[in-house]
Amino acid sequence: MPTTLSVSMNGNTAGAFAGPDQTADTTEIPMTARPEGSGAAEAAAEQWLTPKDICSQLQIPEQTFYQWRAKHVGPRAYRIGRHLRISQSDFNSWLSSHLEE
Repeated sequence: MPTTLSVSMNGNTAGAFAGPDQTADTTEIPMTARPEGSGAAEAAAEQWLTPKDICSQLQIPEQTFYQWRAKHVGPRAYRIGRHLRISQSDFNSWLSSHLEE
């Protein structure tokens, strides 16, 4: 059963907040966890790596990773709060682009 939110025409939530003598014209708005067809499910399933994980896989010192980052030559990273994370797919793309032939 989908969850719904009752919203009055002036934008306030109705229901538990309306007094017994108050009646509000409300509209039921379905609330879903994810819109269908969006990449939300894919993003949630994305594997995230730490700089330490990257350095371990490449067998390089962490200092090298941070130097690459300062020079904008390392894999694309995301700042989540105070943590730095690299998506597995971005790392794989970056690694493929540095393949020597």
